[in-house]
Amino acid sequence: MLTGQDLAGGSVWLEWLRIFAINLANMLLVIVAVNFFRTEGGFPLGYGTVILMAASFGVVLGTNSFTVSMGGKMPPSVAIFGSSGLYEITAYVLAAAATVSISRYRLVGKWPKQTVEKVVPPREKSVIQERNMGLIVAIIILLIACGWEAYRFSLAIAS
Repeated sequence: MLTGQDLAGGSVWLEWLRIFAINLANMLLVIVAVNFFRTEGGFPLGYGTVILMAASFGVVLGTNSFTVSMGGKMPPSVAIFGSSGLYEITAYVLAAAATVSISRYRLVGKWPKQTVEKVVPPREKSVIQERNMGLIVAIIILLIACGWEAYRFSLAIAS
């Protein structure tokens, strides 16, 4: 439903924006926002979600595009570098790693009787700059990957 069978608005640029918006929302809501929480041992929850996403997208889908099917799952090969999925997952991993310092809460105890305690995030300028730079690079990688996917989609429709 999100990808459709035609270019968004009949334009590669609008398709690029649609794919980018879906991926950026996914990155910000499922990975970055989840990093506000840590486990009792200090493990950021965003790491867990990015691992699950990488496993499900990479293994189950074979880093195939949701919009442009490559005829089934991709077998392990160097052809993976031509797929936008690899770069989208790379952007997700970078976003998860870059935003570790945003943690505000720690989950303490075992499910379902967990409690939440506040964590004081680091406020050093260097940590904030590294986080921001990592997130900017992740968004740039995501922009390029989504552009590549929109371009491939437009070629598939044209043929």
